[in-house]
Amino acid sequence: MHFAPNTDLDVEEGELDEFLKKQKENPKKYLADYDSTAIGWGCLDGKQVVYGCPCNLASKYEEFIWNHREIIAEYFSNKAQKMQKESQQAKNLANKLQRDIESLR
Repeated sequence: MHFAPNTDLDVEEGELDEFLKKQKENPKKYLADYDSTAIGWGCLDGKQVVYGCPCNLASKYEEFIWNHREIIAEYFSNKAQKMQKESQQAKNLANKLQRDIESLR
């Protein structure tokens, strides 16, 4: 559990005191970030990741991406080309349908 004791966000009355008490009892589970006013987080692979957390959970994903960056870049390049081709085909079909509709008028 990460918390920011110096938060500028609205918190329940007594909530920070409770976190500080729990931190004293279990400092590895309740991590206080005194340098921040809020805790930044996101999700990676279905897991919540806190930015700057000492556990550094995101590092294994970062290492994987970096070690495979060439194939990942090639994948995204090929994917973008495929999407562009499909988009052009859809545009061509829409234009043809529009012309066919206009010719029926």
